[in-house]
Amino acid sequence: MYFAYFNENKQGFISEKNRAFLENYFRTWDVTSSMRVEYFIAVSNFILSQIQKYYRLMAKVIYPSVDCKSFTIKK
Repeated sequence: MYFAYFNENKQGFISEKNRAFLENYFRTWDVTSSMRVEYFIAVSNFILSQIQKYYRLMAKVIYPSVDCKSFTIKK
């Protein structure tokens, strides 16, 4: 989703001039709003590691109720 707004060719929805301001604004908003969360829930161990890495908070993994083994990834 990042590249929909900020792509490598600088032809995204947001201009290069506003990019630094918006990135800083969203980063600040994200950290501030994460402090108001009581519980983080992750859907995988990877997401759990990302929550611990970026927010330095604990989370509980609750796996989806879908049988993921019945699906395949197309290449």
